[in-house]
Amino acid sequence: MKKFFIIAFLLVNFSYSFSWGTQFLTPVQYYKNYLNCLNTAKNGTAKQKILAQQFCLENYGVDTNP
Repeated sequence: MKKFFIIAFLLVNFSYSFSWGTQFLTPVQYYKNYLNCLNTAKNGTAKQKILAQQFCLENYGVDTNP
């Protein structure tokens, strides 16, 4: 019975996260966001570069301003 509730709990959580959106990204999405972050930090306007630097540092641990 305990095993049944654990499996049911996991299925409900997985179905909820996939149907309503999830905070976790797939590896492809994560990589695309990482490339966009680096591209914006390199080619964006001054304000975009500041925001991209902060975003890259917080989410990916990459400092784009050496």
